[in-house]
Amino acid sequence: MGVVYRGHHLKLPREVAIKSISPASQKDLRRLRHRFEKEAFIQSQLDHPSIVKIYDYIVAAQTYYIVMEWVEGRSLAHLLAREVCPLPTERALNLFEQMLEAVSYAQSFVYLGQDRSSHKGLIHRDLKPANLLITLDDHVKITDFGIVKLVGSEKTSTGANYGSPEYVSPEQAEGGSVDTRSDIYSLGIILYEMLTGRPPFHDHGGRLSQLDIVRAHIHRQPQPPSKINSQITGELEAIILRAIEKRPENRFASAIEFLRAVRQARGREAYGVAQSVTVAQATRSDGRTHEIVSPTMADAARENYSTQPIKIDSCPACAAPVQSSDVRCRQCGQELASSPATVKLSREEASEWRRTRAFGLWLGVAAALLALAAILIYFASTRP
Repeated sequence: MGVVYRGHHLKLPREVAIKSISPASQKDLRRLRHRFEKEAFIQSQLDHPSIVKIYDYIVAAQTYYIVMEWVEGRSLAHLLAREVCPLPTERALNLFEQMLEAVSYAQSFVYLGQDRSSHKGLIHRDLKPANLLITLDDHVKITDFGIVKLVGSEKTSTGANYGSPEYVSPEQAEGGSVDTRSDIYSLGIILYEMLTGRPPFHDHGGRLSQLDIVRAHIHRQPQPPSKINSQITGELEAIILRAIEKRPENRFASAIEFLRAVRQARGREAYGVAQSVTVAQATRSDGRTHEIVSPTMADAARENYSTQPIKIDSCPACAAPVQSSDVRCRQCGQELASSPATVKLSREEASEWRRTRAFGLWLGVAAALLALAAILIYFASTRP
């Protein structure tokens, strides 16, 4: 899809990844420009600790560039090929749960289109180890959401550039309609590979072509993973095989359901019971940082991860009326929340702004009273 460069902001202390996409022809340039801008617009709204953040995009004469978060680490593909394969079960499942959390977030995400219309649910279409980055402290970052589509909006054609042969779902391989369950299939293949050291359908040292692999996804049954790795429990194997069922209706309906099954198999906690939370550091506008703790997965499922687009008609700081296009309040200058995941933070900052403003007013009044008292004392002391 392009070349990735490492860069840094000239005015901000930020390292970034800059991905270039060079269309093959002028026709492709015109055709892809709208798609590129649409994808960048949508992807920039995603705000999750396990999804690579998009900062900006640039359209040049012959090349498109997308500026994104720089991730210090390596891909899961690199990890499996050069470091350790298969992964120890606990480590594999710890990483995999992070993937499921991120995909679940995307599947329930409500975002704005370029025409300001609201849509719900994004699918990746190309989940594979090369698009899963692992940081040095084993945190997952999913990249290349640039192929995201409005769920159920389009069909693929056989041989299209969506998906990779080893991880493509049967319906995607056949050129049918795809939905969230296509990503479930790809995730199941990835988990199979993490625990066995290879995907269920692969080239066998070059003996199979890419077309053979694609056909295998449609027609062949995978070898039970426990036949390759005896440490895989029967319950975990059943989960993997359900995720990679040929028929979408036989798979998990969503990533949150997949995650629930994995956690139950690990004996960690049941769905709806307090679960481990994700703690992220968020930099506030005043330069300080504070912890944001996510709700339990059950609460998150009900609340759509607090990522509904923000629709406000008044400033949270001074209550002055604002327009949907306003970035700052025209009366007090308060920055208005625009990121889908900043509702709570915006309210906190507005509340703090009001407290700071009130405190400043009290300081001003106190200073004025002190000055008045000093003047009165001065005149009293100088009178004969």
